[in-house]
Amino acid sequence: MGSPLIFLFQNLIAIGLATALLHVVFSTARFGDRDRRTRALLGLVFAATVFALTLASVDFQGTGALDASAGALIFAGYLGGPLSSIMALVIALGLRVALVGDLVPFESVAHGCQALAGIAMHHLLPFRLWPQPAGRTLALALGLYLLAQTTAFVVARALRILPAGDGLSLYLQASCLIGAGSVVLMWLAVRQSSRSAARVRERTDLARRMQLVLKEHGIGTFIRIGSSMEIVADQALLDLYELDGEPGVWPIRAFMDKIHPDDREGVVRESRVDLGEQAPTQYRIVRSDGTIRHIRVLRMREQRGPDLGGLQSFGMHTDITDVTEAEAKRADAQRRLAWIAEHLPGVVVQSRFADGEMVGVDYIDPKCIDYWGHTADEMVANAGLLLTNQKEEDLRRFDEAVRDGAETGSPIRVRLPLHHVDGTLRWIDFHASAAPLGDGVHQLDGLFLDVSEAVVAQKEAERQAEVALQAQKSEAIGQLTEGMAHDFNNVLAVVMGNLELLRQEVDDPSHQETIDLGLEATQRGADLARSLLAFARRAPLQPQALDLNAVVMASESWMRGVLPTSVSLETDLARDLWAAELDTASLESALLNLVLNACDAMEDQGHLTVRTCNVEIEHPSQAGFDDSTPPGRFVMLSVSDTGSGIEPEALDRIFEPFFTTKGPGQGSGIGLSMVLGFVKQSGGSVRVASYPGRGSTFELFFPASPKAPEEIPLSGEVPIGGLRQTLRILLVEDEFGVREAMTKVLQSAGHEVIGVETADAALELFETDSAFDLLITDIVMPGELQGTRLARRLRTEDPDLPVIFVSGYSPDVAIGGDAIGLEDTLLTKPVPRKRLLEALAPIRRRRHV
Repeated sequence: MGSPLIFLFQNLIAIGLATALLHVVFSTARFGDRDRRTRALLGLVFAATVFALTLASVDFQGTGALDASAGALIFAGYLGGPLSSIMALVIALGLRVALVGDLVPFESVAHGCQALAGIAMHHLLPFRLWPQPAGRTLALALGLYLLAQTTAFVVARALRILPAGDGLSLYLQASCLIGAGSVVLMWLAVRQSSRSAARVRERTDLARRMQLVLKEHGIGTFIRIGSSMEIVADQALLDLYELDGEPGVWPIRAFMDKIHPDDREGVVRESRVDLGEQAPTQYRIVRSDGTIRHIRVLRMREQRGPDLGGLQSFGMHTDITDVTEAEAKRADAQRRLAWIAEHLPGVVVQSRFADGEMVGVDYIDPKCIDYWGHTADEMVANAGLLLTNQKEEDLRRFDEAVRDGAETGSPIRVRLPLHHVDGTLRWIDFHASAAPLGDGVHQLDGLFLDVSEAVVAQKEAERQAEVALQAQKSEAIGQLTEGMAHDFNNVLAVVMGNLELLRQEVDDPSHQETIDLGLEATQRGADLARSLLAFARRAPLQPQALDLNAVVMASESWMRGVLPTSVSLETDLARDLWAAELDTASLESALLNLVLNACDAMEDQGHLTVRTCNVEIEHPSQAGFDDSTPPGRFVMLSVSDTGSGIEPEALDRIFEPFFTTKGPGQGSGIGLSMVLGFVKQSGGSVRVASYPGRGSTFELFFPASPKAPEEIPLSGEVPIGGLRQTLRILLVEDEFGVREAMTKVLQSAGHEVIGVETADAALELFETDSAFDLLITDIVMPGELQGTRLARRLRTEDPDLPVIFVSGYSPDVAIGGDAIGLEDTLLTKPVPRKRLLEALAPIRRRRHV
């Protein structure tokens, strides 16, 4: 037996060879497929291993040869299956014959049993290459080896082929020990080769995947040694530049020719700069089809030894066209969004909201300074400025809108008043969406949209609708009132005409006094009718330049008469008061209404002040007037009381017809409406200030007149003197009583009167007898023809025919679209005898000069 160390060394060399060969097989072959080629390759590996181990066998005391091929035979069957096992077994038996000269029966049986053990192990525990062979593989291999040795011993003994000699027992022990050691060593060889092969395969797969990723993302790599004009390029780099050929050494010129002409100079300049660690370069290349691609080059340089070429640079070229175009589109989109945000009538904002308040502003449009008076930096630093100066109810509405949007995902929309730091107010609509950020915080992406004009327009529309409604109500009431006033005037005209005729026939002073009382009552009825028309804003006013101080002083006696002694009266009259053109009777009626209302408000106990003053109004809207009030000079007449005042909710309705704050049966609700009608018809305005529990002040503003105040003539008979010439008058009146009364008044003054009922009858009469000095006609009458058209028809025959129109309606309703002549006269029923004869005087002069 040779030296054990030499034997061990030789076997270790053989097993090392097996390890190297297995590493190659595991690294390059498609081992997982276990095809015939792989099994044959494994068979060759283990056959070579068995060959080497058999060559290293030694003779044991003439009993038999000892070698370490047991492990190789077992793992040949385990890794490669029957084919690999047979190839290794044939080599082992063939070498045995060649070396020994004859086949050793026991060793042949032992090798065969070991090969069968490997095949059995192949089926019991299939080999797993990744991540490494299972740990129980060694235990199974040792167990099967001992089973194979035992089986071989039993079979050899039964066949009587055991070696002869005294050293049989020692031989068997040595054989088992060497075989078990070979199994352990071969397992370690397989394990080590599979682990190293796995790392190689992993690196290979990683490189393949990296190459796939680089190619997929348009990334090519290169290596350049020193200042060489050549580089080592991979396939991805060639594909990127559309260069046909194999990866490897390429001239730099081939790549430079693809660079955009405008970028080449810059690329050359940058390539000469000492880069140090790294420096990215970006330029364009032109493809063969003319398309332009954007390339980003990242290079690194390192100093290597002279034997490795010295300075080496390596890096990669990346196609960033998609990124460049996306960034260009994003920049363009940002420019468009910035332009839109700049020209939107609002402010873009991104903020954070939690627990009913703004907890942060991440971005806000710089236009915020126009809305809040704070810069964007100030708003970002202090999120509370977004909702500053808001009322509790507005904050509550905002919080509810945001919470609803956050919970349901619906769009947020809420309208709020926005207060600038300079005190100006504008209205905004907040449109936003809410996204949860966690912990009850939501991100709000929104827009504060300026809707001030829309809000103003809406309020104006509501105001106009209210005005239109009031106008409709006033129109309806006015038509009703005017119809009543017309009929009432006709009745008064009959009463007044007959009383005036009767007074001329009565000489008894007591009877004359009685008749005067009746005439006074009739005049008051006429004033009442005129007040009703003023209420409807249709009264035929007879304005003249008045001194309001004189009117107040003249009215002071009757004001004290209507006020109880428990109410004190004070007048505060301005000096040098401007004149105002007003109807005296309507002014006195308005003053009476205000005084009576004040007396009722004070419950017959308090202090009443009547005041006059001059007022210049430059900005009516700021002074509390409506849009119909122009700027200018006004004369103010005010009535103030110390009564109970008017509640705020009733203050806006006090001028509505039939609205009253008095109890049932204590007021009709038309007094203040009549006052407003008179003031508006006179071109003025009314302003009211009232404080519950402290009293009220009504201020009437009338346009100042440049005219000097007129003296109102005293009542009396018309001085007709030498103008007693008789006029032949055609009287047209559909009301019998009015026609009869006027006929008697005119006849008593010495005139010849022919009265007819309709305009149609008057036209028929005039066609046969046109010798009339005057036409007195009602305007609205039954029949086809009305008063104004009758006048025009008669003037076709007599162009100089004078006309006096009489009506119980207001002028605009009575005349309509038919204007009367400049020299014509319009009288309103009832017409007093004095007024009627005054109207005849200029006509008598014109017809009888």
